[in-house]
Amino acid sequence: MDYKQEQIATIHDFGCNLEFLEARTIQLSEESPTAVLIPALYEELERPALAKICEHLGQCEFVRSVVVSLYAQNFQQYVHAVHFFDVLPQKTTIIGKTVAVLLACSKSCVIVGWI
Repeated sequence: MDYKQEQIATIHDFGCNLEFLEARTIQLSEESPTAVLIPALYEELERPALAKICEHLGQCEFVRSVVVSLYAQNFQQYVHAVHFFDVLPQKTTIIGKTVAVLLACSKSCVIVGWI
């Protein structure tokens, strides 16, 4: 097993005991919380791969948070993405990566009184 311990960790499975690997990873995550970063285009929400990734992430006891860096064309796509990732049990943050989405989010925050 290779567990590269830096800001971004990489785990490779080279045929080791999977139960031991999972238990050890859960133990390590107690000391150093683990996050998963998912860069995604909005279009990927319509493909089966991202739904499968969410399904597996939902079962990962060692992942504490998920950050999605989303390229969305508009605020409606951003809202759809928020609902798409709501199934995850982890703390999930969706970061919209277009000016239009950022402006719409900030206007919404003003309307509801958050800022």
